[in-house]
Amino acid sequence: MRRLLLFALAFTALGAAVPAHAATVCRASAQPRFDIAAAAATPAVVGKKAPPLGRAGAQKLALELSARGDICGARASARVEAAARAIEQAAARGDRATAKRLLRSLLASLQRRSPTVHRAPAVALATCPIDDKAKVEAKDSGAGDSLRAAAAAQKAGDAAGAAQAMDSARAAYGKWAGKAGSTPGDFASMAKGAQQLGMDGLGQDLIDKGRKAAEANVEKAKKIDRCTASAKDMGCQLRATAVAQLFGGEGASSADLAATSQAVVDRLEGKLPDGCEEWSFQMVLRDQKSGWSIRWGTGKFRVSRKSGTLDGAYAGGAVGGGWPGIVGDTTDDCIEETDAGTVNHGPGTIKGGPFHYAITGSVTDTSFAVSITSEDAHATVSGPSNIGCQILVGFAQLFIDAFVKGPYDLEFALAPGETSKTLDYSAEGTEFTATIRRTKP
Repeated sequence: MRRLLLFALAFTALGAAVPAHAATVCRASAQPRFDIAAAAATPAVVGKKAPPLGRAGAQKLALELSARGDICGARASARVEAAARAIEQAAARGDRATAKRLLRSLLASLQRRSPTVHRAPAVALATCPIDDKAKVEAKDSGAGDSLRAAAAAQKAGDAAGAAQAMDSARAAYGKWAGKAGSTPGDFASMAKGAQQLGMDGLGQDLIDKGRKAAEANVEKAKKIDRCTASAKDMGCQLRATAVAQLFGGEGASSADLAATSQAVVDRLEGKLPDGCEEWSFQMVLRDQKSGWSIRWGTGKFRVSRKSGTLDGAYAGGAVGGGWPGIVGDTTDDCIEETDAGTVNHGPGTIKGGPFHYAITGSVTDTSFAVSITSEDAHATVSGPSNIGCQILVGFAQLFIDAFVKGPYDLEFALAPGETSKTLDYSAEGTEFTATIRRTKP
C-alpha cells in the first residue's frame, strides 16, 4: 500500500558552514518530508532474525540521499559577491540611493541568466543493478547568486529588493530542478533545496518523482537471480526497499525479501536454494523419409521441489517470446491411388519458420509433467486443388498448428537419482524424441 507522506523529519544541519548572510533569507533547517517510520521498519540484515533498519538508520539514509541539496550553503560567484559587498558598503555609508541603484542593476543581470545543469558521471555498480546516489549539486542551480543579492538587500534595508532577489532565486532553482535529476538521491537533494527556499509545492513534486525513481529501483532489484545471489545482492534489495519506503512508496514484499534472504542463507550454508535445480529440454518430430522436421531447441527450466512446480522462463525463456524452435520447409508430391493406377497431382508444400515456445509444468518425486506451448508458431500448408489433396492439406495444417502451438503435454517418469529421461516413438517413417536432462547442480 502506498503510504502518504505523513511524517515530517526535522533534520539537524549537515554541519556545513552556512554564511551568516544566507541565514536571513534561506531556511537552512528545512528538509524534505520523508516517511521515516516506514523506512525504519525495513529489515536491515540477511538471516532468519532480521532486525529492522530502525529510526536512526532511516534518518541516516535520508541524510545521505539529500546531502547534496544544501542551497543555503551555496556560494555566490565572484562577480555577484563583489557587487553585493558594494551594495552593503554603500548602505553602511548611508548612501541608500547608490545601494538601491547597484541592487537594481545586480537583480537585472541575474534575471537574464539561465541555469546550467551539471551532472556527476554515473557510477557503475558491479553487484547492485540500482543507483540511488545523488549526482546533482544544489549549488549548481544558480540560486546562490540571487540569495547573496537578497542578503545584501536586507542589509541595505530594501525589503522590496530582497523579495525580488528571492523570487529570482526561486525562479532559477525551479528551472534547474525541472531539468536535472534521475535518481532518488537527486530528487531528495533537490527537494531539500526547494524546502529551504520555501518552495513547498516544488519540494512535494520532487518527492513524488523520487518515489517513482525509487520504485523503479525496487523492480530492478527484484530481478536479482536468487540462485546466484550473495549477501551484497540481498543488501541491494533491502536498500532499494528502504529508499522506496522513505519516499512513501512500495518496496519489495516481505515474501520476496524472505525468499531472497533464504536463498542467500542456503548458499552460504552450501545448500541448493529451492527453485534452483536446473534442467534442459529438447524435442524433435522428424519424417525419416524426406528429412522434414519440427525442432524445439534447447530450453531450460528450474524445479521447485517444495512447491512441486517448474519455471521455464528464468533465464531467457521469456525474452523474445520464449525458447527457440523451428518448423522446417518441405515439398512432397500428392499421390492418389485409383483403379486406373497411380496419379501424381503435383507437389504439396509446407512453409514453416522460426518460433518460440514456453515451458510450464509440475513435478513429483517420481515424475515430471512438462507442457509446451507457443504463441508465434506458424506454418502454411498448400497443395494441388484435387479434393483428396486438399483434405490431406487440411489435416496436415491442423496437425502442425495443434502440435506446435499446443499445449502439448508430456509425462517423464524418473526414478530417484535419475538425471535424464528420453521419450521416443517411431512408426511408419515418423520419429519423435523428447529429452529432459539435469544440468545444475
